[in-house]
Amino acid sequence: MKEKVRDVYKRQELWYGRWLEEMKEKVRDVYKRQELWYGRWLEEMKEKVRDVYKRQELWYGRWLEEMKEKVRDVYKRQELWYGRWLEEMKEKVRDVYKRQELWYGRWLEEMKEKVRDVYKRQELWYGRWLEEMKEKVRDVYKRQELWYGRWLEEMKEKVRDVYKRQELWYGRWLEEMKEKLAWRKP
Repeated sequence: MKEKVRDVYKRQELWYGRWLEEMKEKVRDVYKRQELWYGRWLEEMKEKVRDVYKRQELWYGRWLEEMKEKVRDVYKRQELWYGRWLEEMKEKVRDVYKRQELWYGRWLEEMKEKVRDVYKRQELWYGRWLEEMKEKVRDVYKRQELWYGRWLEEMKEKVRDVYKRQELWYGRWLEEMKEKLAWRKP
């Protein structure tokens, strides 16, 4: 009987060992798939943010060039008009022209300043948005890690409890078998 009990006990131990290894393997696989998914998702998000940022940069570059071109055209047309008018009214035009030049210089500087401000605000907004996205992804990843850690601990605890109950049951059963065999001896 002791031999049979040992065999049963060994088979149970082997089964629990294999089962525990299978559970660990499954948990590792799930965790790896989650890690890969988060890695790909984060890369896609970075790529999308880069694309949006590049399109914004290109758009601002083209818009700024168009604004400069328009200002140049306006200024050239003004210069021609002033040139003709200057021939007719030389004295009066010199004063007007100087005032106009000063005004255009200030206006152009103000426009450049406004464009710089808009661009800086856009850059700051994208920087903050990107940081927020990184923070959110980190939080999700940390929560996932904590959840897997707790789940794995719970599984280990359950397996230990089952194993301890099995050990106690085998201990009691073995004692009962010994008692039964003891009173049968002549």
